[in-house]
Amino acid sequence: IFAAIVASKNDAEVTILEKNNRIGKKILATGNGRCNYTNINARQEAYNQPEFTRDILKQFSATQTIEFFKELGIEPKIEDFGKAYPMSEQASSIVDVFLYELERLNVDIKTNAQVKEIAKKGSQFNLILTDGQTISSDQVIIATGGKAMPSTGSDGLGYPIARKFGHHITTIFPALVKLKLESPYLRGLDGVKINSRVQLLNNNQIIQEETGDILFTSYGISGPTILDLSRKANELLQAKQTPIINVILINQLTKEDIKKRFDDAYDKP
Repeated sequence: IFAAIVASKNDAEVTILEKNNRIGKKILATGNGRCNYTNINARQEAYNQPEFTRDILKQFSATQTIEFFKELGIEPKIEDFGKAYPMSEQASSIVDVFLYELERLNVDIKTNAQVKEIAKKGSQFNLILTDGQTISSDQVIIATGGKAMPSTGSDGLGYPIARKFGHHITTIFPALVKLKLESPYLRGLDGVKINSRVQLLNNNQIIQEETGDILFTSYGISGPTILDLSRKANELLQAKQTPIINVILINQLTKEDIKKRFDDAYDKP
């Protein structure tokens, strides 16, 4: 949608082919229904491919993103860690202003239009839909998302299409998920939530450390800190490594303090 708006403003005749029966469906699920559409602290070091990200952020920064949405009518609400939400706290606000802008720019939207294949003949791209229809275009932007949420249309369809045109596809694995653990203590900790520090270790080396809410479950561990660690943890698992999660349950006491408390408790009649 964003690409369609920008292309249209640059005098392109644009058609959006949407697999679902409406556009913007995935937006409605973001930020727990509030849509955290950017982060004012976005910087290249925060990404797993900083060199790739650097050029993108130079072209269009978080500040420019805020201004873009302000022009559409979205005032930002900045929360912890720099997350930007619409002031309405409704993801539907983002979808609504997108739809108004697409209509204003006369962008053609075709819903229930699933692309099966893209073929190039000369300078023309022919997009073949599952219903047999063929649409021709001078340029094509593949904006299908990943494979994380098939119910919204992100089912990985874009990967084989991109690969066919020579693009390299990296190994796909979950990058923002809860972690399943092997531990005998999980059943007793199920539902316990703490605010503390958690470390991801591999070969006795701290790979990543995060501070914030940690939620124990019957199968493992969750919470914002764990989601932040999960990409690196899954990357290690893909490499046949055995990462370890170290949760610092008590931050303020030394080992001697803790031992004294236990000793005092046992000494009481």
